[in-house]
Amino acid sequence: MSRKAEEIQRLWAPAEGDLFADELCHVSTVSLPILDHLNKSFKQGKRENYVWLPRQDQLQEMVLPMFERNCRWMLEECYKFITPPYFPQLESMEQIWLAFIMKEKNGKIWNGEDWEKMRK
Repeated sequence: MSRKAEEIQRLWAPAEGDLFADELCHVSTVSLPILDHLNKSFKQGKRENYVWLPRQDQLQEMVLPMFERNCRWMLEECYKFITPPYFPQLESMEQIWLAFIMKEKNGKIWNGEDWEKMRK
């Protein structure tokens, strides 16, 4: 889900403590030596070799400005993703928040394999 959420991936400015997967799907935490390597790779246009796995707090920060006046509504809307048809596909709070952000900010839903534009 994260790999295919291009809109989210473009927002990544690597920082110490971030989680990411490399091209071999090894998950790592960004440390200072890795941060230097990522920054060099990004400057060389090799951003697609790494997938940011945003934490729940990072995902929430992306939508808080949209809903800061009504945080309760935001949480109620987000947790609708715990019920079908989404729940069978979403196995973590990060996936639930990612799906919520993609819906609210980009008008896309996860079909089990990719993000697709919502039908009006």
